[in-house]
Parts: sequence; C-alpha cells; structure tokens
Amino acid sequence: VASLDKGTSLDETLTVVNPGTTAYNFKVYATPFSVTGEDYTQNFNPIKNAENVGNWFTFSSTTYHIEPNQTLNVQYRVNAPKNALAGGHYATLFVETTNTADVNGVVIHDRLGAIAYLTVNGPVKTEGSFLTWSVPYLQRPNLTADVRIQNTGGVHFESTINATVKDIFGGTKFTYSSKHQILPQTIRKIPVVWPKTPSFGLYKISGDLTYLGNKVL
Repeated sequence: VASLDKGTSLDETLTVVNPGTTAYNFKVYATPFSVTGEDYTQNFNPIKNAENVGNWFTFSSTTYHIEPNQTLNVQYRVNAPKNALAGGHYATLFVETTNTADVNGVVIHDRLGAIAYLTVNGPVKTEGSFLTWSVPYLQRPNLTADVRIQNTGGVHFESTINATVKDIFGGTKFTYSSKHQILPQTIRKIPVVWPKTPSFGLYKISGDLTYLGNKVL
C-alpha cells in the first residue's frame, strides 16, 4: 500500500525467501490486477481501455538465483505517469520459478504474487457502505456468515471484521477477526467461517464491521 503524486516515482523492495532445501532460478514481473464479481475472482490480464498499471513497474533485474535458506531483496521502482488519474490503481508483482521441473512429462513453474495497492494523490471520492450481514438459520458444518461491503468511491479502503460465536449458555466457542481491502466501484462478499464446527448445536453469532471511520454492529 503506497501513495504517490502524478509524474513521480517511488522506490520499493520485494523480499523473496527460499525456506526449502533446493536452489532455483526465478524471474520477477508485474501485471495489472482487477477483480470480478462479489467473490473477487482475480484477474491479471490487461483490461481493454483501462490503464495497464503493470507498465508502471521497472525492476533492477528481472532474473535471479536463490540458494536454500537465502533471502533476496528485489529492488523496483513505481513510475506514475503525468496523466495518471487520481485514485486507486492496482498491480500484482509475481515471482515465478524458471527451473524446468518435469513431472510425468509436464513442466511445472511455481509462482507467487503480491498485490500492490497504489493511490495517485489528487481529488478523489472516498465512499462506501455496509450492505448486508447474512447468517442462514440452519447450517451444516462449517458455520458460515457473509458480510457484503460496497465501495462507491475512486480509491480502495480497508475494512475490519470481528465476530464471536457463543453457545446457548453464553460461552464463547469461536472468535474471528480479519482485514480486507475493498476496491473502487465493487461489492465484496466476505465469508466468516467457523472451521471444524461441531456437527450439532445451537449458536449465536454477533460481531462488528469497521470501515472509513464507521463502525457497524
């Protein structure tokens, strides 16, 4: 998460750790990042007529070699165009292995990604709302509730969800807390899940949601 002015640059570092026992080569690159649907299906491809934020990133090197138990710092620069729109812009930084691991005739490449949440400074609307908190009455394990949050502004914001599950005697059986980024002009449905719920029981779930300085009980 970072912010910068139009026409300026920002130097950052991506840390890559190899906790395994095998050395490997990898490459680094950036792609645009967007989501579709309330379940936030991720998309890493350019969108027609939209800014390709992946092009804002330049790396000191794009190929590396890392040994077991080694940590490498990959230096990169974010360059915001002079004509960039104020508000939120999103990309994914990928680390992808380039060793040719052949498994039953299939070449496997592993990759991990880190999402870059960027804000170009300037006049932009920050606005959102809580939509629904849904808990079906009769459920099978695992017990699940859904929270839906809408962002009607031009920049992302963070939401915090806290939930508590109690039995009929008031005893706390499960607590949940998580933070999520809500992207502009989207609705995000966030599942609150109690894993390994007992197969039978009567429970009450309550909680709160915090976003943009608002707290909803």
